[in-house]
Amino acid sequence: MVSVRAISTRRTFNTTPVFEIVSPAPQLSTVDNLMPADAPQLAPANERVPVASNGGLGSATLAAQLQAALAGRVQANTASGHPMLQRGAQGAAVAELQRKLQAAGFDPGPIDGDFGPRTEAAVLAFQRSRGIDVDGIVGPQTWGTLDGVDASPVAAASPTTGGAGPLLRQGSQGEPVRALQSRLQELGFDPGPIDGDFGPRTLDAVTAFQRARGLEVDGIVGPQTWNALGVTVDGAGPVGGAAPTAGSARERLLQVAAGEVGTLETGTNTGPCEKYPNYFGRGAESWCADFVSYCMTKAGMPLNDPWCPSIVNKFQASGQWKGNTNPQAGDIVLFDWNGDGVADHVGIVKGVNGDGSIQTIEGNTGNANGQEGVWDLTRSRSTVLGFANPD
Repeated sequence: MVSVRAISTRRTFNTTPVFEIVSPAPQLSTVDNLMPADAPQLAPANERVPVASNGGLGSATLAAQLQAALAGRVQANTASGHPMLQRGAQGAAVAELQRKLQAAGFDPGPIDGDFGPRTEAAVLAFQRSRGIDVDGIVGPQTWGTLDGVDASPVAAASPTTGGAGPLLRQGSQGEPVRALQSRLQELGFDPGPIDGDFGPRTLDAVTAFQRARGLEVDGIVGPQTWNALGVTVDGAGPVGGAAPTAGSARERLLQVAAGEVGTLETGTNTGPCEKYPNYFGRGAESWCADFVSYCMTKAGMPLNDPWCPSIVNKFQASGQWKGNTNPQAGDIVLFDWNGDGVADHVGIVKGVNGDGSIQTIEGNTGNANGQEGVWDLTRSRSTVLGFANPD
């Protein structure tokens, strides 16, 4: 209940007494405090409010209006059965939002109850695809549309039909991929940069689109997916771009890696080297594992892992781990600098020398001049944790 009492009966020269809100406004959560633009604007708790005495509002009227405004404020947040959410919000309602976005085919990142940049991007994409206000704020209109997604995700989407194009998949490059990315972006599915490079973010957008349209979710853009996209793109057959398609897995991997030698780090994990984590939608970070993941993916053996110990675990689980034996050109090599049995660094074996040392291509490492980047190096076997087959 909001009440108002006079705190001064002293008349000033303009004959305006001063009143004070006695009962503080309800303590609402950060999420509850998010109000629509047309919601009543309230004075903060215990703020002094001047009230005209000559024909203006009396204390009872003011109290009634403030009480009604507060009731409207809560109603604005609960009328849809969901709180209003925007970036920075946290909690169970955000987790529910993330699950609904995921069910609709939009990637909000981890279902962690944290409304961060990826969840905001998914909300914006969803709003754009449904033709509702694109503001990143999840209010009654967005909640109402999302509430209908679980029961009928395909019907909720705006259908587009009648298109064709070449077969595209992760690793494809060129103008057909650029056209694909542009169309996905138009439809509200974020493919990352419009750069003609079918990487992990474009793959995520394709699978999200396929899921939302009720298609087979395989990440491959074939006749059904082109038809649903509703655009026709020139080109025929698979588009491989710069990624090698001939030769063994080892040969393809070494070809990709050799093409990256000389990529520099000009700050602390920043500069041209950021292309490797950025390819997977990550920002600047220690990037030796990002470099190997990039080369593997480009060579047709998808890997997306920024952490060396996790790469070891994956290779062990898949049966590709060889231990510190029988190194071969094209192997993945993991290093243990301090002998604690935990991988600290990763690279690609380029060759094996007669004395047992290995030639490597590594990222996030220094050359003879101390310049960090991607370089050809020679390493002693004494720091090697183990090797893995690339496929």
